[in-house]
Amino acid sequence: MQPRHWRTLEEMGSRGRFCPDTEEQEEPPEGLSYHDWLRFKTTQAVETEINIQLGTYTIKSNHTEMLDERMSLHEDFKEVFGMEGSREQCARVQVTEARQWVRLVGLRHDCQYWVSDTREPASTLGSRKLGRLGAEEQWFAEAVQPYLGNALKGLELLVQADDLSEATYGYAQGRTNSKDAWSLKEVVVFRDPPAVHVYNVVEHGRRFYTTLAFTSDAHMCLQDFDPPTILARGLDEYQLLGGGLEGGVTSAPSLVISRSLNSELGTEVFIPARFLRGLLPECLLLDYKFWQSEDGSLRGYPDLARADPTKDPSMIEVEIQPSDGPDAKGLCTSKVRGRPMGPMQRASAPRRCATVRWARCKGPLHLEGARPSDGSDAKGLCTSKGVGVIRRRPLKCLPAEGAVPEVDEDSPVLTLINVLGAARGSALRNVAELMLRLDSAAQVLLWSDSDAEEDSANLAKIEFPRLGLSFTARNAGGEMRLYCEEFAGLYISNDRDDSVLQLLAGLPQGVLLQNSYGEMSVLVSATAKPLCPDDETDPFSGEILLARGDEEWVDAVGGVRYYLYAVHVSRRFLVMPTLAATLYLVLMRFLNKQYSVVFRLADSLVSDTGLSPEEQQIFSQLAFLQRDTSPDAHACRLKITLATEASRQLMPLPWNVQDELHAYVSLQRDLTACCRLSLAEEALLMESCDDKLSVELENRKNMLPMIMQDPKNTWEMTVRYGKSPELVDFDAVRDETCFERGADLSLTKVALVQYKRPEDMLGTTYLRFLNQIIDAGLDMSGKYKNSTGGGLMEGASKMMGIPDVSAITDIASGGTIGFMLCYELLTQSLNAKLLAEDNPHTLGCLLVRLMSSSDMCSKGFLSSTLRALSEASSDICETMPNY
Repeated sequence: MQPRHWRTLEEMGSRGRFCPDTEEQEEPPEGLSYHDWLRFKTTQAVETEINIQLGTYTIKSNHTEMLDERMSLHEDFKEVFGMEGSREQCARVQVTEARQWVRLVGLRHDCQYWVSDTREPASTLGSRKLGRLGAEEQWFAEAVQPYLGNALKGLELLVQADDLSEATYGYAQGRTNSKDAWSLKEVVVFRDPPAVHVYNVVEHGRRFYTTLAFTSDAHMCLQDFDPPTILARGLDEYQLLGGGLEGGVTSAPSLVISRSLNSELGTEVFIPARFLRGLLPECLLLDYKFWQSEDGSLRGYPDLARADPTKDPSMIEVEIQPSDGPDAKGLCTSKVRGRPMGPMQRASAPRRCATVRWARCKGPLHLEGARPSDGSDAKGLCTSKGVGVIRRRPLKCLPAEGAVPEVDEDSPVLTLINVLGAARGSALRNVAELMLRLDSAAQVLLWSDSDAEEDSANLAKIEFPRLGLSFTARNAGGEMRLYCEEFAGLYISNDRDDSVLQLLAGLPQGVLLQNSYGEMSVLVSATAKPLCPDDETDPFSGEILLARGDEEWVDAVGGVRYYLYAVHVSRRFLVMPTLAATLYLVLMRFLNKQYSVVFRLADSLVSDTGLSPEEQQIFSQLAFLQRDTSPDAHACRLKITLATEASRQLMPLPWNVQDELHAYVSLQRDLTACCRLSLAEEALLMESCDDKLSVELENRKNMLPMIMQDPKNTWEMTVRYGKSPELVDFDAVRDETCFERGADLSLTKVALVQYKRPEDMLGTTYLRFLNQIIDAGLDMSGKYKNSTGGGLMEGASKMMGIPDVSAITDIASGGTIGFMLCYELLTQSLNAKLLAEDNPHTLGCLLVRLMSSSDMCSKGFLSSTLRALSEASSDICETMPNY
């Protein structure tokens, strides 16, 4: 911390009394009595005083004491001072019913502890319901509609009053039904690409701030969410969501920390990173601590705990300036606009909360803030319109904790380009989409050396803080190229050769590089964790989802967080540099169903040493490939089994070899030529199986030695046949139990209360449910049968509103979900259709015949009832009583 300058008090008889130069000596109010005037002049003229005549250090005439634990243990206090600050000395400045204000001795920081405030802000942004939007404004409702039934469930939205016909983004506000938490939400909706971001409105130090709670597009969001949520939006269409609105935000005490380092900077207020999430890229929030100055601008100072000594130090400045006078009430009612950065001067305007909303841009270098409203912000909700400019200023050296940074005036100042605001079809949009292949918007920084007032922006530098990559724009023969600083001579390639594009297929996180000799490479992000939609009803989906912000995955990657694959001179395949790069490529090719490539690369998966954490986590992801039941997928898994046989203790397999071999033999006629195992490889795999072989495997095992010994001549062998299935004629059973007088319903009455009526099934939902019924089987008790031993129908039960069947197994009859489901379909009280003209009675008839023979071919009241309804006409069944 730099030495603080002190000055002598100007009053008569004040020799030996000093105060910091950051404090102004106040004049006493008029009309005071002599007693009050004397008290003010001697004890209240300044806040901090050193009196060398008396040898005292006082703050507002209060002596020092130990800092209250409510402050020292607060998360914001730890963020600023660390754990060492818990034993700091302080002096009280002011104590009221709702606030305790203290000054830390020797640190030039003030702490204001506010008790929780249960009052909620008024909703002032929205005034129109979604149903009242015009025809040209329907893009807003269409973007929000997919999430009204899940993430935004229970949120009553009111859209802004301004017309949205030509807008590229819009705002809305809504409240949840939560009684124990803050319920006001702010919703920002982008038009292209469609995205919905939801912010919680929270109170902090009697100011209202916003914090990002949910996003419909985890990739195009300025905050990383871990873990993301996969949302199925249709057949073979999925999306990664981030966060959620469950639970709301409860009111809690808050701690406002301010400081006065010198007279040039003035008083600054610490802005916790949680109030800037979704407004600034998360990579900036991780590397800088942000403070708000008296003129409303933000300064981001390097976080010394995370600072990289190998990189040039810098600070971030977010400039906002009032354009309609000062905000006298501190409610952020002034409109703001961006302007070029000037000298840091102390403004006369009072402090305001930093709740500027960065959204779509007016220009490439402007991040528009606040809301589209031209009125004043009477409620303190920051509804005024404004823009801000984010700049990075180089520093001469990394400043010490609490020291004033020294700006390097000789180095260029860079301005951040808004990656979310590029217009479709523009050059900036094309560059942004290309760079976003490597990482999410929260971890991509596009810098320009242009001034903010210019109409266009020159792209100067692109940085990927999480990957440790950077690209610099240079002129090469009249053409601007983006050169990678980590690989000399390599730059982003514009080559669009079909063979090269084929190599990039299935690598959504890769970009193509080349050098001046035409040699090409593929740069792939290693921090992108591949995800496969966990949808067993759609096992053939080729959708590849990438979780960019998985902290556990990123930490295991290590120092080098990217893979550089050299393109062979033939442009037919990639050259793998390391085992981790090979494993990652095999995983991506497998997910993209490029089985021939996986089959060829499998022989490279060899290791004679223990796997690193990075290699181990990639190899573990192969377990998710078991859902792929394609014949070639079975062949690829067996090929990987053979390649890693010598390293089995180091690379345990996540699948059962015997099951894979059985599927391979059963589907052999459907295999492609490039994914067939040799006879010797099949024989080797057979030796690893146990003695209990299926009929197909036993016959194949006996056949292989003969074929290998004499493949051209004829030979004889004994073929084993499986046991013939016992077929039961459904129509041969005559059961009239339901028509008999005095039928016993006691057990049924006990079980019927466990049934919860499912929701209607229409279209694709009907298909998903029907596929699971056919795959798993259904019995009278409602217990879903699955030959693989897994709970295949559990997902369908939750999706259709059916309760957990395991919860009713103690009932005497085992539950009646199976019976009641078929009964409601047969009586057409449950609407289950694929097409509008379909009849649910038809599905009920099919499900009755799919039930286990032990249920339907033995006499009983429930089975007899279903038989009678399935044989009757749908018109008669429709008159039956509903459940």
